[in-house]
Amino acid sequence: MKKIILLTAIALNFSLHIQGQNPSAQNQPIFYLDSIRTDINYFNKCNPDDIATMSIYKDSSAVKIAGDDAKNGLVFAITKKYAREKYWSFFCSMSTEYSKAVPSVDSDTNVIYFLNGKPIEKNTEGTLYNINRDNLIGIKVINKKQLKKAYNIQDKTFGIMITTKKDRNK
Repeated sequence: MKKIILLTAIALNFSLHIQGQNPSAQNQPIFYLDSIRTDINYFNKCNPDDIATMSIYKDSSAVKIAGDDAKNGLVFAITKKYAREKYWSFFCSMSTEYSKAVPSVDSDTNVIYFLNGKPIEKNTEGTLYNINRDNLIGIKVINKKQLKKAYNIQDKTFGIMITTKKDRNK
């Protein structure tokens, strides 16, 4: 959580620094929230606790992603709600077992997610957001009895075991 707040502060400070140099909107970074281009005013209204993941790009990496408009930087943020809808929809399309255990986006409060054998204890939405067809190996659902026996978790109905290809950069 501290990392998200820090990243938000960095993004806003980055924007304010650029605005301080020249208040023209042409010199501001580009802001995207949930894949929709927005401006600093709308972006500033977001609650940092609602952000699942944020990326800040500058220089040539920003231009490579968003074109010449991003020559002054790019701030790309995904809300927890958007991330959750994305991974829920994807997991449902990949596993009928998952869609039965988690029949709606909001019903995943009765499950605990595991990524490569480890429970996700923080920022579930940010962690699961980047799982896609290229890195997903499998999804397995374990029931309450298995969850209690293997992990001593008693307050959840299901465990969602997500297996992905290992990131070689970590």
